[in-house]
Amino acid sequence: MKNMSLGAKLIGGFLVVVALTVVAGCVAYWGTSRLGAETAVLEQRLTDASLANKVGYYAIKQYQEQADTIINKDLSRVEAFDAVAQSMDTNRELLASKMDTAEEQVWIQDLVTADEAFDSVYHNKIVPEVQHQLQNLIRQYDGESDVLIGVVEDRADKLIASVGEELDEAIAQSNDEQLKA
Repeated sequence: MKNMSLGAKLIGGFLVVVALTVVAGCVAYWGTSRLGAETAVLEQRLTDASLANKVGYYAIKQYQEQADTIINKDLSRVEAFDAVAQSMDTNRELLASKMDTAEEQVWIQDLVTADEAFDSVYHNKIVPEVQHQLQNLIRQYDGESDVLIGVVEDRADKLIASVGEELDEAIAQSNDEQLKA
């Protein structure tokens, strides 16, 4: 080092700074791209969790509309029930397209079957009975609907929990990778 000229020392120092800057830039670029990928996974899991929660919400709303029809003998609630049922179907189909495990697919199928049966009981049994003011039969069908909506709510809860676990795992994995970096 003592035998090097001042110019050579300056050029060498400059090259070291340039090399360190390039290394820092590469590390930053790699970290940013990895963060982008992790963010995309987290965003997808959050979207899935939101859909699962919407399905649970619409199940409760359908039940509420049914109860309002029965308790208040208010047939104007049929339109509200149908609007909620349409929202439920739309969100349920979106959620079904996102479920990636066999267990989740079984839960979705159970949910679909129970929800369709629930809608059928409402339209084919409860509404006609409300129209005829036959309260004894209404209570019987309401009990049947209670069982069906219980299945819908149970499967929605399982889906919510499953998607929530996947979201938690993705967050934990992202945090672990950030700590390693």
